[in-house]
Amino acid sequence: MLLNLDLVSMATIADMVPLVDENYAICKYGLKGIEESMRPGLVELKKVSGVLGKNITPMIIGFYLAPRINAAGRMKHASVAVDLLLSESIDIAKNLVNELNKLNLKRQSLQQSYLDSTINELEDEGVENKKMIIVENESWSPGLIGLISGRVKEKYYVPAFAFTIDNDGNYVGSARSIDNFNITKALTQFSHLYINYGGHEKAAGVTIPPENFSQFKENIQKYAEENISESDLIQDLLIDSYIGPDQLNESMIYMIGNIGPFGEGNPEPVIAMEKVKIVDVLLIGQGKHLKLFVTKGSREYECIWWQKGNFKNIIKFGMTADIAFKPSINIWNGSKKIQLVIEDMQI
Repeated sequence: MLLNLDLVSMATIADMVPLVDENYAICKYGLKGIEESMRPGLVELKKVSGVLGKNITPMIIGFYLAPRINAAGRMKHASVAVDLLLSESIDIAKNLVNELNKLNLKRQSLQQSYLDSTINELEDEGVENKKMIIVENESWSPGLIGLISGRVKEKYYVPAFAFTIDNDGNYVGSARSIDNFNITKALTQFSHLYINYGGHEKAAGVTIPPENFSQFKENIQKYAEENISESDLIQDLLIDSYIGPDQLNESMIYMIGNIGPFGEGNPEPVIAMEKVKIVDVLLIGQGKHLKLFVTKGSREYECIWWQKGNFKNIIKFGMTADIAFKPSINIWNGSKKIQLVIEDMQI
């Protein structure tokens, strides 16, 4: 396994396996193997992802490498990714990684289209009092429904199902759940309605014949109403430490990084700083994300808040806020600066 530790660690992180015990050790050393790997497929994958020569972290795998690999199975066939990772030829690897990149771009476009229409419909219907959301569209690609249910769960923080119809006319669904609701246990209550199902506490898949689909929706939503409390729908954020500006420096950030890698089951520490002043708010990433500049004492910090572009008109210049964040070092054009990745904010 040592010879393949780069691939094993990438698979462990991409599949969101808890990074504890032996999995932690595998990834601790395997991430360095990904950085140093001379496999043509990995080299070309890092190139096209823009991370060649960078420090490989679980975030880089989760946001840059794994989505391109997974695009093969979602959009075409997993063999494209397998051939890439097993390739011994640079030329073949280049062709395969270009194909994966195109598939991933197509996946991103389709996913965004699905999400936009889904969110618009949900907002029109109103979701304020729902303890579970079920969305369906027979035109959706089966390879993307897990991404749809995941994003819906993240946006509304309720368990979410996304369904499409397979070639046999059956409803194929993917579910994502919140911390305090075991989605597979919920599915088990009505297993007589399914062709097959499976999963774990936070994610599951299910296939249902069309004649049972309405009954399933009625049963599972009633189960959610009876078993999810209002307090379950409040997302907790654990603050590991409150600090002042004198404690926030590169040395501290590198010290935190040395106890990683962080991921599923081993979360990165969340730090908080009180009463910072907001001095600028910008939209980035086609309006999806926020870049903020905040000051505390004589120090100014650049902050990124992913997927919160909709807060642009709420957060104003001059406001005072308490921020919870994960500190990082941003390296751009050879220069380094501290960057705070915002987890939440109280204004």
